[in-house]
Amino acid sequence: MINFIYVYLVYQLIVFAYNAVVSRMIKAQRAKPLPADVADVYDAKRYQTFLDYKAETKHLHLIFKTVTVLIDFFIFLSPLFKWIESICNGNVYLILIVTFTVITCVEEILDYIVSYLDKFKLKEKYGLNKQSVKDFNKDYLINLIPSYFLMILLLCVIVFILEKIGAYIATLPYSTIPLSQVVMITLIILAVLFVLYCIIGGVSVLVLKTTYKFTPLPDGQLKDDINALLSEQKKKIRHLYVYDESKKSVSKNAFVLRFLFYREISIADNFINENDYSELLAVIAHEVGHLKHKRDVLDYIYYAQFIVFLLVMMGLMMNPSFLFQFNQWMMDSFDLTYTSYYLDFIGIGMFIAPISFVMGIFGSYRSRVNEYEADRNAVAHGYGEALIKTFKQLSSDELVDVNPHPWVEFTTYDHPGMNNRIRAIHQAMNQ
Repeated sequence: MINFIYVYLVYQLIVFAYNAVVSRMIKAQRAKPLPADVADVYDAKRYQTFLDYKAETKHLHLIFKTVTVLIDFFIFLSPLFKWIESICNGNVYLILIVTFTVITCVEEILDYIVSYLDKFKLKEKYGLNKQSVKDFNKDYLINLIPSYFLMILLLCVIVFILEKIGAYIATLPYSTIPLSQVVMITLIILAVLFVLYCIIGGVSVLVLKTTYKFTPLPDGQLKDDINALLSEQKKKIRHLYVYDESKKSVSKNAFVLRFLFYREISIADNFINENDYSELLAVIAHEVGHLKHKRDVLDYIYYAQFIVFLLVMMGLMMNPSFLFQFNQWMMDSFDLTYTSYYLDFIGIGMFIAPISFVMGIFGSYRSRVNEYEADRNAVAHGYGEALIKTFKQLSSDELVDVNPHPWVEFTTYDHPGMNNRIRAIHQAMNQ
């Protein structure tokens, strides 16, 4: 059988070719005049600044991606995995942890370099950064350390489950698990994953609260008006906060933080200090629109994808020979004696990438539909013009691509492109 490394090379070449085509599409789109709905976002000088910023950003990330792929191949062709296997004495958990740690160190060094250059060379140059190097380093570590240990925990739990299932299958006469036991195992896996989801979600909230300073919104007219908007929906929110975005960037935002049964609304301090009152309420009305969202056919289709995933997982447990053969192929490709689950996960991720891409398209479409719905809630409260004004100002301040290529928007944008978004708001206002 052909070595996995060669398959991975072909996969990377396909990804590179696709990205090159998309890059040309983006360049051609940006050469066109801006549509009428967003023509006043940029004057000629500011639009050239936008083009220069995007060109430099693209150049930086192209170098980063190229270096990353070259390092991946160097690692794959090196005896690294064989060496890790030898020092771990065949312990699959140690093999996983050491492999993940080594790869993570390499990836994080590269990621830190490109993140640093992006913030302090590009964003600093174009007036988009307000964060100090000290705070950048602190935030980077605050995000890195918990995510590393959480990922180790998640991977070890998955390996533990796979090891137990594999050992159990080995005791069965036909190497298959009866359907009733497959259902039971699936339910146990779901319960474990839900607990992990709660742990990861809780830590994510803690990280957010650590990297930003959140203070309660003071009593006054703004708080009263926000509470009036919130009174229309059933999901109660009793916590309103202001966070210090002004110390990090020129970005302005307001968001609803939802985790299990806890909800809060947080508003960027520079948004409150620099924007009109009506613009602020327009964005809050948009966020309230998300809370009023009712389940529709898109949501149920999204859930159906998860059901299909569970059925596939159950089918593999009932007939696991494919997974055993896949694992053996990965071991042979890297001349290993013991299973390297990290390599197995890389291989599986590569093969399901097309499925993930399609699912990502649907997920992004579903998210855009929800954004349109939330915008209509702001329009219904009379904030349509204020919302448009806000979007245009933020787009200019943050050098946003207000007229993305339709294919790029369709495949990757979880928020509508600004041109389509403003056009939809105008249509809602005229109904």
